Amino acid sequence: MKDPSRRQEDRVAARSGGTRNVMSGAGWMRKHDVRSPGILWEMKRTGKKSITIKLDDLESVRKEAILEGRTALLGFELGGRNYVIVEENEWHER
Repeated sequence: MKDPSRRQEDRVAARSGGTRNVMSGAGWMRKHDVRSPGILWEMKRTGKKSITIKLDDLESVRKEAILEGRTALLGFELGGRNYVIVEENEWHER
């Protein structure tokens, strides 16, 4: 049985027409969790009632996305719902 984080990544990859990165992007070549056309995803999840969003996580996915010509998204699951954070400038450019 897949762990919840992997199921989350698989769901996002399937819905966005992308692929899940091996080892959740922990390798040296393909960083972050999911790649879909034009988007680089970093995924987070918790079974708790709150989640901490770290600047380091946002900056890491943003910098990698810029290098690849993609939009950076931070997706997270909280309370059984799914949310996406995108830098405001990216939102307005779409």
